[in-house]
Amino acid sequence: MLKDNLKRARLLADMTLDDVAQKVGVSRQTIQRYESGVIQNIPSDNIEKIAKALNVSPGMLMGWEEKTVAGTFPLNDVNRVPIIGTVRCGPGGFAYEHIDGYMMIDDSYTPSEMRGFRAEGDSMIGDGIYDGDLCLIRLQPEVGAGEIAVVVIDGEEGCLKHVTIDKKHGVVVLSSSNPAYPQRVFTGPAANDVRIVGKLIEVRHRF
Repeated sequence: MLKDNLKRARLLADMTLDDVAQKVGVSRQTIQRYESGVIQNIPSDNIEKIAKALNVSPGMLMGWEEKTVAGTFPLNDVNRVPIIGTVRCGPGGFAYEHIDGYMMIDDSYTPSEMRGFRAEGDSMIGDGIYDGDLCLIRLQPEVGAGEIAVVVIDGEEGCLKHVTIDKKHGVVVLSSSNPAYPQRVFTGPAANDVRIVGKLIEVRHRF
């Protein structure tokens, strides 16, 4: 249904009701009524404006097309996973101290294995990852050499870094892709204080 497609497309775009309302030129309450089905006869020009704001086609919103413009996946086959607001090491493993919303994923992923993580700062801009971008990660304790992962250092808040581990010599190297940030090298017991939360799978930019 149109109202369901509107809400799914907005969540997928990681936009609030206010974000969409501003782009369309209507009130937040109007967008909310569109999504709840209170207003069913949406003017065609507003549908076009909403589609443009959400980077989908009007036909997809109307249910005439199965996929988004980007061809990502059918909106009827989506799940949502929590966006980790803060992650630290706790006595029983990782402690997700609060949930900062949700992001939509398609059925090719297993929701229980996935989490969202919001990038902060400019340390990874060399990889096209900017402050506020949403990062989809797969929860796993190891990654390949040089892959990007969310890591927790000394039990404190997680960060996004390239990870290289030399198990033979007990060395962990964390690298940013912004040359303004030097590598961090952990050896000996300090290497054990670096914990991998999960591997970066996908980045969704904030526009």
